[in-house]
Amino acid sequence: TLPLEQLGLAGSGRLLPLQTLCLSGKPGPYSAVLARALLRRAPEARETPLPRVLRRSARGQSYALFVCNAATVLQQRCLAAEEAQDQEQAEALRELSSALQAADCQPGSPTPHPQSPSPPLETPCFAVVQPSAPEG
Repeated sequence: TLPLEQLGLAGSGRLLPLQTLCLSGKPGPYSAVLARALLRRAPEARETPLPRVLRRSARGQSYALFVCNAATVLQQRCLAAEEAQDQEQAEALRELSSALQAADCQPGSPTPHPQSPSPPLETPCFAVVQPSAPEG
């Protein structure tokens, strides 16, 4: 686990390795492989809530979502990269996100705990808001 002080955030709490990869890792050629390995070791890390200091509502021109765990961090980073038209980073983040989703679909993977803080990825815990055209 990573103390939050190393990320420049004061407060108590620690991040799991998968959360650290999703939050601050630069997506590279081995990010998805690393995420799969981390999920094999700790499958619950995908749905483990972030420390309160890191949970937030994120808004962009074409989206609004609540960032609450590793999966939603990747969704937000991918949407932000697409909005910034950084296709290389967006593609790497989509690959990393699909590694998290694939781990959830593998046979033998544990089902989410009934009291899990967010629903599985099939039913996202975010609302995508499309901007409406101004009337007038």
